Amino acid sequence: MDHDQQVIQLRDFDQQILSQPEDALSFATKSFLETLIDLINYGLEKQDDGTDAYKEELKNVKNATKAFAIVLPTVYKTICQNEAETRLWSLCQSLMTLVETKLLENGNAGIQINAIKCLQVLVLLLSKSSLKDISLNLTRADHGLLNIQQLEKKGQDLFEKIIGMLKSDNESVITATVSCLTVIGKKRHQFIKQISSSFTSWRKTRSKEDSPVMLRNVDKALKLGFVSLIRTEGLSAYRSEMITAFGSIGGNVAMFQSRQRGGDESRRSKRTHQETDRAHAEKKVKTEYVPIIPSSTSPNILANYDITQIPLNSIVNLCMTVLQTVPLEVMSERVSLLPAEGVTLAVTRKEFVRSTTPPYPPPPEQPQYNTNQLFKTEDAIDSDEEMENTLMKAPKILPLMQPYELNEQKELNSVEKKKLLEMTIKRILYAEQSIQKITNNEMHVLHHTKNRWLLLVAKLVTRGLFIENESMDKQELKNLLLDFVVEDLLNRHDLALEWLYEEYLFDRQQLELNPEYSPGYFYWFHKLLEKGIPTLDVKDKILTKILLEAPEVNEETIEFIKNNLKNVPERFVSCVSTLRSLVINRPTIRFIALQVLLDLCINENDQIRQTSIMAVKKWNDNQTQVNSRVEQFAISSLKQLTDKEILTWEEKDVVKHAQLYFVLCTRRPSLLKELFSVYIEATEIVQKYIRLHMIKMIKAIGMKSTDLNKLIREFPPGGETLVIRILVILCDSKPPTKEIVSAVQAISVLAEERSIDLKNLSPILSGHSLQSNK
Repeated sequence: MDHDQQVIQLRDFDQQILSQPEDALSFATKSFLETLIDLINYGLEKQDDGTDAYKEELKNVKNATKAFAIVLPTVYKTICQNEAETRLWSLCQSLMTLVETKLLENGNAGIQINAIKCLQVLVLLLSKSSLKDISLNLTRADHGLLNIQQLEKKGQDLFEKIIGMLKSDNESVITATVSCLTVIGKKRHQFIKQISSSFTSWRKTRSKEDSPVMLRNVDKALKLGFVSLIRTEGLSAYRSEMITAFGSIGGNVAMFQSRQRGGDESRRSKRTHQETDRAHAEKKVKTEYVPIIPSSTSPNILANYDITQIPLNSIVNLCMTVLQTVPLEVMSERVSLLPAEGVTLAVTRKEFVRSTTPPYPPPPEQPQYNTNQLFKTEDAIDSDEEMENTLMKAPKILPLMQPYELNEQKELNSVEKKKLLEMTIKRILYAEQSIQKITNNEMHVLHHTKNRWLLLVAKLVTRGLFIENESMDKQELKNLLLDFVVEDLLNRHDLALEWLYEEYLFDRQQLELNPEYSPGYFYWFHKLLEKGIPTLDVKDKILTKILLEAPEVNEETIEFIKNNLKNVPERFVSCVSTLRSLVINRPTIRFIALQVLLDLCINENDQIRQTSIMAVKKWNDNQTQVNSRVEQFAISSLKQLTDKEILTWEEKDVVKHAQLYFVLCTRRPSLLKELFSVYIEATEIVQKYIRLHMIKMIKAIGMKSTDLNKLIREFPPGGETLVIRILVILCDSKPPTKEIVSAVQAISVLAEERSIDLKNLSPILSGHSLQSNK
């Protein structure tokens, strides 16, 4: 998802959820948390240039922080209920780190305020409560992801960070901090003493240079905070201490003393009235009785209703419902109570009055006309006598309810059992189609239902809850699931991940019980890759998502990617991107994935080699080990050019071994000293190709490089032709800098001693480019 799509997703969240935070479940997903991380990082990387574009990105950062605070309780609850949500918890931790570091320490007051409010939510979640809300109380002691002690300590640390924001020099930040601490104090009573102490000591920590207006406004906010806490019913045990603290910062203590006396009297009076009313009500219940007398004069609402106008299908449905629900014994008993002459039709009664309501039209599946005498229309019946005659001539109808017996139960054989189980499992799997039909207005229901369904299927398949050994084993069951997932891996990768997590957790549990247990996780993971990768479009990122979110990956997993990029050329770019993501995000196989990329950097194919070099040339500052590995590989590859056993080096081979090194030198010119070492030991033909193909690198480094100037001055013996070539490339079309002129002057002193021909470089000494002398 690109940046614009992420911004649109955030706006959709604002429109749908801000007014109804209880519907946040539909956004409590891994993809939405990834969006929030990307938007925050993207906005923080922008420089303040005063443009509207920068202000818009700043707004996105604030809204993303606010969105995280809203979905956080739902995400936390999901993780508490499902230990398999490893990726969701990892993303949640990444956002928590962003908030408490980069956002809380940001220079923008608006970003800081949103960060403080987010930390407030975190403190409430990661601390125990006596209330029935979403908090640390939800977490089980044996939870696989969440450690109660560590979370509680984290909550305490974040609480202290919020208190630390009272030292800010920005009035808005301080008042926001006071407001958040007040909310925390109301819901988490264990923090009351720290909050009260921080409020009363705030003035003592301020400088004399603080604005009087700011001091006055913050004092007012502190007093209002104390008032709110003192009036909180649940904090009555701390009321006297807080009133004293309130008075120490200049608050009017008398308002609480008079209020407390009046409040006590009011509560006593109210309690007395409630007890009196309750006693009166109980007495009234015991003594009063209002009998319900049915009215004999109430009219029969069905008296004038023409039952012949009821649609036929409604009557049939009613009859079938009665027949299916009423026991046979009851039906027989009621039939025996009917009069011998039968049932007189309602239309033959004297009191019958025809309804003026037009008759219902026949249902669409019924014919408009019926020639059967029993079903003549009203117009076709001449008289009541004719109708009675028709009924008398009708054939005798046998009773509907006949005694019957169930067929003798047949024992199913193993083949039939297996077939029935397969049908049952497939129905469960394809229930996904029913979930997908839920409308957009019920997205939160869809997400919740789908998660439940995924977890149910994953547990069922992994543990084989009802599978009997003689009919279907777990292996066959998992093959059914595997085929179902591979059928549409693009839309069913979430199910695949749920299944993999269940396999992984099940293996761990079994190994604890039996050390000789043979785990099956990697077998099914590799089967999924083997069957699933060929079904994906070459541009799909689902493979990367599965590999990043899977519980564990190993060296064989990397082999699947390696073989895929070799055997399917059109997947090469996506596979390289996947390998790079694994290097960054999966420490256990980081260097295995990196080695595959590095090997591609010396590939015979120019396009493959250049694409791979682009993937490995740049890493973040915190990935120093990766950078070091890449540089060591590049230098090692370059040193192969000194191999004396190879008598004739072709130009393409020199380029293949030197290209990665040249690219790295443009980023870190100090690596150039290795080039001189190799150049001196190499054959003349290799030296020639080095001088020919280093033009782009030297121009990219440029004359202003301190490392390059130092090498020109102090190059080792044997590198004379290399130095002259470097100078020619630098000064061919541009006049030299003072540093280059000085370096050439230093070389001139050694010209005779080291047999350096500087005739062609004379324009440099006079400050001109070499072309100006032609």
